[in-house]
Amino acid sequence: MAARRPPKAQVAWSQVKAKLSDFDRAGLITLLHDLYAASKETQAFLRSRFGLGGDPLEPFLVRLGYSVTYGASVTLPIRIRLDRVWTPKHPRGAART
Repeated sequence: MAARRPPKAQVAWSQVKAKLSDFDRAGLITLLHDLYAASKETQAFLRSRFGLGGDPLEPFLVRLGYSVTYGASVTLPIRIRLDRVWTPKHPRGAART
């Protein structure tokens, strides 16, 4: 029977922050480049965090709009947090207000 490994201790943010303070500018840029290349989710996060590209909520707003209004006889504006109002287009392409 294999022996169980003890659980790894969780690393606190203060420990990560202390290690980050050892990096110079070039090292931080390399770290961010590696994180950016790691996954699509990280790319989306970094673009959103630095305000690059389009609205990061756009795909979710479209999906939400169609899921709420598809097949409904009346389309009403959907209130999204931060007081954004978005009126989805009718599935046939005609905009409704």
